[in-house]
Amino acid sequence: GEELLASQEVTSSTPSLAQVALFPNPTSDVLNVDFIFGQSFDAQVQVYVTDITGKTIQQLQWTATNGKQRQTLDVSQFAPGIYMLHLISGEERVTQKFVVAK
Repeated sequence: GEELLASQEVTSSTPSLAQVALFPNPTSDVLNVDFIFGQSFDAQVQVYVTDITGKTIQQLQWTATNGKQRQTLDVSQFAPGIYMLHLISGEERVTQKFVVAK
């Protein structure tokens, strides 16, 4: 019985990545990334920035702790245009669009 309970808890767990917000958007130099991290343990969040064609422009890792997070991304070297920010934690993936304007 105990194993069954444990597996049910896992399936109904809260999302790791919630309320993702990017600002300022459009930006010219720094992009702030706010999100709520739902896991009770620290974990690595994989971060990818792709351009509109899907090409990876930047790839990094953040360590997230439980609760509200704020990370910053230096986009000052990016060409003006539309980009996608992908946050990946375990099986979860959140994608948000942002614009770099000079």
